[in-house]
Amino acid sequence: MIRKKVNSGSIVELAWDKTVLDVTFASGACYAFEGVSKVVFEEFAKAKSKPGYFFARISGRYPYKTKEQKRAPAQKEERTKAAAYKD
Repeated sequence: MIRKKVNSGSIVELAWDKTVLDVTFASGACYAFEGVSKVVFEEFAKAKSKPGYFFARISGRYPYKTKEQKRAPAQKEERTKAAAYKD
């Protein structure tokens, strides 16, 4: 599996394995898009606007499944602060 952290605001990580593209959003939502070529994955990873590429070339074009939601970074920070005040 190829994983790439991206800095686009709403999209935080892309991963590709054979024909499945995983897209993780800043909210923690993660979707697996089926039938995505390596070329599309590479173009997506290099795109100046990840959200723009996503809506133009991926969303609505490939079947997808919702994956287990990852905890958003902001939620992790809030939990850490809450735990610090608990002691």
